[in-house]
Amino acid sequence: MEEKEVYNGACYTGARYQEAEDTQQELGEDERMKQEEVKVCEANEPLISVTIVLCGRSGVGKTALADTLLALGELRAEPSSSSESPRWCWRQGQVSGHRLSVLEMPSLSDTRLSKQQLMKETWHYLSLCDPGVHAFLLVTPALPLTDEDQQEAQLIQELFSQRVSDYCIVLLTCGDTLNRDTAAESLEKSMLVQKFGGRSHVFNKSPESSAQVSKLLEHIDTMSSATAQHCYTLDMYLQAKVDLLVDQKLQEMAKYKSDL
Repeated sequence: MEEKEVYNGACYTGARYQEAEDTQQELGEDERMKQEEVKVCEANEPLISVTIVLCGRSGVGKTALADTLLALGELRAEPSSSSESPRWCWRQGQVSGHRLSVLEMPSLSDTRLSKQQLMKETWHYLSLCDPGVHAFLLVTPALPLTDEDQQEAQLIQELFSQRVSDYCIVLLTCGDTLNRDTAAESLEKSMLVQKFGGRSHVFNKSPESSAQVSKLLEHIDTMSSATAQHCYTLDMYLQAKVDLLVDQKLQEMAKYKSDL
């Protein structure tokens, strides 16, 4: 007589029991293979290249923000402005499906960096950005925005031309010390934010940095998609310098005629 077994209240012959076991193993193997296929597909997905320039006055936390964006550390306070180097700094990493390039720009009001040095370094680093800069983040740690913040914004526009405003976001980095909704509302009403197309973003010193970085990248992707040219290019910078030289020459000619 064929041996029978009871499994979960049902009566099985030895052969049927083995058949059920084999079926479960096959299903388990199929599921494992599907999961492996998903991992391979995700690994083969091309990374989205995004280049960000961090702007702002000295001591606002640009280096700490760069660390956070590149998943190198939590947002923290920075040392005094006297210890900062008035130079560009370029770093890269892979974050949230993006190949992220983060450039820290020195304060444009820093007198340790001559105008010639600033223009030379700006040219150099923009030439490394392919196809260009997707977002300029004007970093500020507190509200209300200060006169120094306003001055930095003006100098940014003078250096890169008014066209840079299409790629600018005012980024507040102390959202956790304020009511987030109140902070966002205050930023929206700011004349400086309006100058930059009404775009602002609130960033917290939260341990959930990865989620915040993903939201910021989504904001940048949305802004980039809404512009005719998805990034600020080296050609735009060159055109800005040509326009500036033409304006200077026209002013010199006008002054010369008035003196005759």
